[in-house]
Amino acid sequence: MDSNILKKLPILFIIVLLSIVFNTITQNSAEAEACIRDADNKIKVKDSPGSGTIVSHSAGTYDKTSCNEQPLFYKVKFYRFMVCAADPFVAGTGDTGAEQDLSSCVDIFKNTAGKEIIITPTGQEDLLEGDLVLPIGSYPFATVIVDNELKVKHHETFVKNGGGDPLMNGFHASTYSAGTICWSINKTTVYTNRAEGNLVGGVGISETYMKPVTDNTQKLGMACGTSVGSNYDYATEIIDSIDSTCDGSEDCETTFRPYTDYVAIGSIGAEMAGALLQTDETISSTLTNAQRIFGAFKLETPLVITENIIGLELQFNTSESVSVDFQYDGGGTDIQAKKIGVEPFGIKFVVTNK
Repeated sequence: MDSNILKKLPILFIIVLLSIVFNTITQNSAEAEACIRDADNKIKVKDSPGSGTIVSHSAGTYDKTSCNEQPLFYKVKFYRFMVCAADPFVAGTGDTGAEQDLSSCVDIFKNTAGKEIIITPTGQEDLLEGDLVLPIGSYPFATVIVDNELKVKHHETFVKNGGGDPLMNGFHASTYSAGTICWSINKTTVYTNRAEGNLVGGVGISETYMKPVTDNTQKLGMACGTSVGSNYDYATEIIDSIDSTCDGSEDCETTFRPYTDYVAIGSIGAEMAGALLQTDETISSTLTNAQRIFGAFKLETPLVITENIIGLELQFNTSESVSVDFQYDGGGTDIQAKKIGVEPFGIKFVVTNK
């Protein structure tokens, strides 16, 4: 631990024999944009074509092209987890970001190569291996740095709002895959849906991402059928924007803003702010050099670490972290499974004492 806080505070640490574990928590309904389902847990879609809208966030109003659900498997790569005595988040000015201030932070976990964690609705996963060394003190802020390539593995079954089977079209190398069940496949997309290309900017990074295209069987991000197929796999979403100022052309270059200020999230008991960073953890300046997500958490109740602590738990809110995206085909008759989008997560920090 080489944080500057060690030069200012007494060096008191405690070893916790339990490592950090991950649980999922349920998001408040006021924050949700969940899919509407029938009694058999199938996602309802519009009965007949019309406008481009297909699904609903409120029963009876089918005015959306996507809805959110909890992923079956959510994979994220962690680089750092810190607790902080002062606010580490520094907002920028206009569309220009600012460097984050980690001078009061203590690293609990740091891995320059990153460590992948798979989060499931009921599972637990260790971030640390071995003993956890914690600095005694009160910390009203926490922060994480993770890869901005988030991955999910997920499948859903669909039904028409009035009952009956819709025809869902999905990825295939030549002709559409079709059925009432659609699933994630090994495709990489970007959050802004900008024109496809190669992800560049980081050291050793060269990855192709796809932009979904209507009526192109090879440019769809889900496959469909009567049962989940053998190509069921993780889909990847590159979070290349975290602010809502992108312009209508979806390229976001003219309004790229690499930060978003604190927003209260009741389900995690904290306010959350974020920034996009480059691989060296400096603030990103373009869509293509955004390689990391910096998440800052202003806690309603500070993390108080004393001699009585026996565990520190990070509870992940992934309850709405899959975006199931749709579009009609060019003729406006069949629904195409556009992609599985990945949304960022929230974290609740819980200290366990004797």
